[in-house]
Amino acid sequence: MTILGVRYDSPDYVVVSLGQRLGMVATLWPLACVSLAAMGVLLGVGTHATGLSLPFVIALLLLIASASVLWFTSIGQHSDRWPVFQRVRITAVAALAVGGAMAVLAADLPHGSFAIVCWVSIAASIALVALALQPIRIATLSLAVGFSLMPAAAGHVLATLVALPFVTAFGFVIVRLARLDARTAYDHMIDSGNGRLALKMIAEFEDHGTGWFWESDRQGRLTYLSRKVADDLVQNGQPHPIGQFLTDVFRMDGAAIGTERTLAFHLSSRTAFADYMICGAGDAPEVAERWWSMSGRPMIDDLGRFGGFIGSGSDLTEKRRSDAEITRLALFDSLTGLANRQRMRHSLDKTLQQQAITHSPAALFLMDLDRFKAVNDTLGHQAGDELLVGDDIYGGMHRLVSRVTSALHGVRVRFVDTTSLDAVAAALSPATRMLHMESPSNPLMRITDIRALAKLLAPRGVLLSIDSTMMSPILQRPLQLGADIVTHSATKFFGGHSDVMGGLVCLRDEALSKRVAFFQNAEGNGMDPNSCWLFLRGIKTM
Repeated sequence: MTILGVRYDSPDYVVVSLGQRLGMVATLWPLACVSLAAMGVLLGVGTHATGLSLPFVIALLLLIASASVLWFTSIGQHSDRWPVFQRVRITAVAALAVGGAMAVLAADLPHGSFAIVCWVSIAASIALVALALQPIRIATLSLAVGFSLMPAAAGHVLATLVALPFVTAFGFVIVRLARLDARTAYDHMIDSGNGRLALKMIAEFEDHGTGWFWESDRQGRLTYLSRKVADDLVQNGQPHPIGQFLTDVFRMDGAAIGTERTLAFHLSSRTAFADYMICGAGDAPEVAERWWSMSGRPMIDDLGRFGGFIGSGSDLTEKRRSDAEITRLALFDSLTGLANRQRMRHSLDKTLQQQAITHSPAALFLMDLDRFKAVNDTLGHQAGDELLVGDDIYGGMHRLVSRVTSALHGVRVRFVDTTSLDAVAAALSPATRMLHMESPSNPLMRITDIRALAKLLAPRGVLLSIDSTMMSPILQRPLQLGADIVTHSATKFFGGHSDVMGGLVCLRDEALSKRVAFFQNAEGNGMDPNSCWLFLRGIKTM
């Protein structure tokens, strides 16, 4: 009976749920009373010609009294002062009386054509009363019990016996529904408790921590912003941010790393962003006093509809002040305040950048690279050698061969379409020492016939170097196709988990292999043991 709410020791979540359901009864019961009054008038008019019987009068009075009790219990002025379990009990008893009275009235209908009108009014009243009482399960059951048992008191025992099995089945249904209601109320209590705890923790985080939260609608207008950030913006002379476009409220620090794309871009393209450094839109980044980091992501509902952005951030004001102080200490002597060598280097860089002769900084830089050029001339390609390179290669390699190798080492670099053997044959010259290409190439994914290209180059003594990053050794092994050198960006397929960086160079010739090993040892770019272990792990699942 605890789940039905008629006991004083019912669980709190059941009591709270029943209190809300009594409110639903209070909303619907006036309509039910209007229906009962109309039914009483019609029955009174129909039975006036034959005379009002005593059971009819008693049932009508009982109906009026029960409806009044329900009215007082549900929507009376002081009904909410009573305990919920008492109100549920009174509602159940009154519903029992209403059901019995309606059963007696239905059994004493007038004869003739007006009887159909009376039946329709009784059926409509029963439906409205049941609809009004259905939030309180025990009241609905009491209504059914009263409607089935009262005919026995009027001498209609057979009708009661027929109704008993149906009422029993109805009782099982009511109990099952009451259990579902209790379970729903319990889940709602847990969810509400978790929600209140989350709101409490968020409020604590917003009020006493450095974090803050924001939300925007589909048009990019702010619908929520933590109070402390909004207050800072308002104190700085900006209008209240709620309802304003996000891009009109905040300004990004364009000098920060990773801010090539703007807030407007992410809002229009509906893409997530993280740790953007922002200040108030009314402040110039050079003089802004308040700084925050900002992250956001698009909100997509279960139907795939875009609902706006939601995100968070943190206050970077103190961090930027600390960084500025650290920079000051790094550039000036802490005791004398005089500029140190680091500050002098920065000043010299600025001075060099302002010179009209653009090659001056490069000249200073090249002085220290003469030794590297001597090493390259002795052990690497000689000055004047020619290097053919595929015309579709990774951008980093393109910059290396076109701006570093050719400029610093005196090696002539020419680009050629390696998918055409005729073009490669025409590009070869007596000074050609190596051809470097990619297959599949990046980014156009062009495929070169490696075996045919190797047969073309081998008789001329030209080395064939293949960057096979885009095709793992599981599917392509260029050394077996005639290549002399194969390179891989092991960060991709070999690593496989995006948690380690490295590269591989595979060689066919032992002497060339020893040369590369010498350079690796001399430059000190060998891989550390942990990275080797991570690559060994990645190879197992390649």
